[in-house]
Amino acid sequence: MFLKKKIKRGYLDSLRERNDIKIVGVMGCYKGVGVTTISIAMANYLAEIMSAKTAILECNESGDFCSMGQLYIDANDIKSSYSIGKVTYFFEVSFDEFIATHAKRFEYVIVDMGCCLKNDMDLLYRLDYKILLGSIMPYKLSDQKLVMDELGSARILDSCLCLLNGDEKNVKEYSLKNKINSLQAPMIANPYIIENKLVNFFQLLF
Repeated sequence: MFLKKKIKRGYLDSLRERNDIKIVGVMGCYKGVGVTTISIAMANYLAEIMSAKTAILECNESGDFCSMGQLYIDANDIKSSYSIGKVTYFFEVSFDEFIATHAKRFEYVIVDMGCCLKNDMDLLYRLDYKILLGSIMPYKLSDQKLVMDELGSARILDSCLCLLNGDEKNVKEYSLKNKINSLQAPMIANPYIIENKLVNFFQLLF
């Protein structure tokens, strides 16, 4: 499946004029919100649908990319990167090392940053685009508020696009009340298969 890039720019592309590599940081307000899932789906959309040279970099302590690589690739061949489909996965590589050594090979880099409260705030300032995952479920709001307050005081929240799990109407109400830029987070059954609904969603961003 191949779609030509739309003439109208998406949300992320409209944030800043850049002719070089675009780096998108994805982070969550808490664990288990789906940062890795949407990062992989986004990378596959860019690589498979938009035919962009795309990498995904693990900048958290989960070790998921190493474990995932061992399932798909011969363990003896895994060092710090591997490819699944058209996407190259990097792990145990610092952001600065990646930029210095590998970045020029790619048009897009998705940075899986894991849980936001454990992130390096200095790195957040350096990223072109930032996506914050959260929820409007009542039992998650207290943890979410702590993160948003921290990002707000650091003057980072205003440059984030928030993707929130929940009913679309309630997401809009929550966004207006808290004065944040947000969209309803997509449902992703399989991040390696980019279905039409997911294509439509990502075309809002790119």
